[in-house]
This record gives sequence, structure tokens and C-alpha cells, in this order.
Amino acid sequence: MSVVAEFTAGIDDFPLGPALGVTDTQRVELERVVPTDGGVLPFFWVWTDDPDAYVSAAGDHPAVESVTVLSRVDDGALCRARWVDDGTGLIAAIVASGVTVLDTTTDGDRWRIRVRATDRDDISSLLDQCRASEVDIELRRLAPESGPDEHDGLTDAQREILLLALESGYFEEPREASLEDLASELGVSRQAVGTRLRRAYGNLIEHSLVLP
Repeated sequence: MSVVAEFTAGIDDFPLGPALGVTDTQRVELERVVPTDGGVLPFFWVWTDDPDAYVSAAGDHPAVESVTVLSRVDDGALCRARWVDDGTGLIAAIVASGVTVLDTTTDGDRWRIRVRATDRDDISSLLDQCRASEVDIELRRLAPESGPDEHDGLTDAQREILLLALESGYFEEPREASLEDLASELGVSRQAVGTRLRRAYGNLIEHSLVLP
């Protein structure tokens, strides 16, 4: 089964990161990463009140060959960047490990990157290559990828009790519903409701583990 991993990386570990901060509010979202002609060609959105200033600053980075604005919107622009891949660094590790980038964002402090991999070995390869290149990387989450009929490891009964608890106000503070209320709604015992909730919590934690 494929897995999805989320990790963070230092802002300076991606060539387009150091250009952030040209204006007061900027955000970069990576569109996709693909190898091309021995290098890496990323398409990305930059959300800023001055895309040209960002492009100019990004183009000054020694690892960046060029940055081109492809299209503009009211508060940003879609850009394309080229740089020479020397086989090290974050992007080189992503390409070499064969993982698929699902989404990548940054607020100017750290990159948050979600990737899909065939198995955990690909994630281990990605992390090992990053650390070998002294990339400031930290794995935050690793979980099997759920299919269309899976619910993070929940059974139908566990999903039902969680949704009922949410809709009834069980998780509100103060609580608007008790275990007895949920049990009455489902026609089961209070003990059965408590057991279902505990098992549902356990499955959610197991299948959506946030690593320290």
C-alpha cells in the first residue's frame, strides 16, 4: 500500500525559499516537480503584492538559472524556475527517491511538504539523502494512503459514533450531549458507546500518527 508523508524543511534548503521576505507578505506553493534535461523544472505560484520583486530576488540565487512569470492573477503569479541540479539538496532527493509531491507550501519560515510514495523505503531514502546533504528536514507524519472506501482505519460503527458525537455536541465545552444521550440515540448501552469511542480514537491516532 502506498504511503503519504508530511515533513518540513528549512526555508534556505530550497533555492526559491531565500527570496521570500522581499515584501511583507509572501507565500509560495509548488505546483509540481519533474526532472528535465538533467535538471529540475518546478512550476510554482507566488502569492505576493509584487511578483516582479520576488522573481528578481529569486533569480539572484546562485543555484537558480532563471525564473519566468508564466501568468498573473490579482494577488500573485504562476512562475517557472530552472536551475542546475548538482545531485544534492532537497529537490534532488525528491527526484532521486521517486516520490510524488502532493503539495508544498511555505509561509517564509519553513517548507511544509506532502509526498506520496510506493512504500516506507522510498520515504527512508528521501530522508537519508536529505540528511546526507545536510538538509534541515523533519518528518512530521507518515501514514498509509486511504482509498475511497477507507476512513483512516475506522469501522462503520466507529465512524457513525464519531459523527453522531460531533453533531450532538459531545465534543463541545461544555458538553451538549452525554454518553447516555448517544447510547439512547443508537439503542445501545452506555458502555458500548464508550468502547466504540475509545477504539475510534485509537484507530485515528494509529492511522494519522503525528510524529514528535
